[in-house]
Amino acid sequence: MVLDEQTGSSYSKGYESLGFAGGLLLDLFLQGKIALAGSNIEVIDSSATGDEFLDSILEIIKTSDEKRNLMNWIDRLSQKYAYYYLYFDLMEKEGLLKSEISPVLKTKLYYLQKPEIK
Repeated sequence: MVLDEQTGSSYSKGYESLGFAGGLLLDLFLQGKIALAGSNIEVIDSSATGDEFLDSILEIIKTSDEKRNLMNWIDRLSQKYAYYYLYFDLMEKEGLLKSEISPVLKTKLYYLQKPEIK
């Protein structure tokens, strides 16, 4: 939703990292790995998810020295990773995007793998 498929660049305002962090926590919740205990998030199943990235986030939550609420975790996780490339790389791995290095801009640009499907 933040990718301009014509130019291959992101036209976001920087908030996608918050949405991505929230989505990752939701993924862990739906897999039964974390739950809300009062207003805080706690790990209820620390077994591997099969996804290296989700497993690393689960480990961060599990080994945290203090309990944190949902908004605090979203904020902390959104600042921890270079999400711009991370989520586009994950979508490329899933076959949704393709990338190329722009010789002019010297940066990676992403395009929809199948632009006719949106």
